[in-house]
Amino acid sequence: MWQWIVKYRVWVVLWCFVLLPLMESLHPLTLWGLNWRSPTFTAYLKGYLLLIKLGMLFIVGTVLLALYPYIKPKLKRPIIPVTVLTGLCLMQLPLVLLGAMLNMPTSANIEYIHKELVLNGQQFYVYTADPGAIGKAYHYVYLTCPRPWGRYELRSLGRVDWMLKPQFELQGDELVMTGERYPNPNVQERLSLAGHSCR
Repeated sequence: MWQWIVKYRVWVVLWCFVLLPLMESLHPLTLWGLNWRSPTFTAYLKGYLLLIKLGMLFIVGTVLLALYPYIKPKLKRPIIPVTVLTGLCLMQLPLVLLGAMLNMPTSANIEYIHKELVLNGQQFYVYTADPGAIGKAYHYVYLTCPRPWGRYELRSLGRVDWMLKPQFELQGDELVMTGERYPNPNVQERLSLAGHSCR
């Protein structure tokens, strides 16, 4: 098997460069749910990971175009693997490019969408899903639980309608969000922490 890998190492690398981005993209979480350090760090990582995937796909396309005449004599039936590889590459390329353009992390965007806070020793994470004029915006609130090796786990506390400049505080076993929502200048939402813990 190792002799085959060494003999066809260019093909092995090309297949890895196409299949790894595809498998990572098909999983709903960044890097197969690695959840490393913090949700904000993971959001930054997602944006840069899209650039890495884009680079891998460009490398595959360039190698296929430039080296195909040299690779062709080494394969018995070159049309099948080249066609499949090219098809997978061309299928992913526009989607990854669109994802990279829409998800490039900027500090203002990250700070608006991802909020992390610590209240009375408990870590919370608020994800703001704001599709703009397309739909309704919400805040998704999570309890952030630390895990071994610098990882974390999110436990959902609930969903709250969007509000401007939300402020957070703990009152007993409730997380209280206060903010503005037209036409009310002072709106308050409460989420119960009962039954939610990191144990």
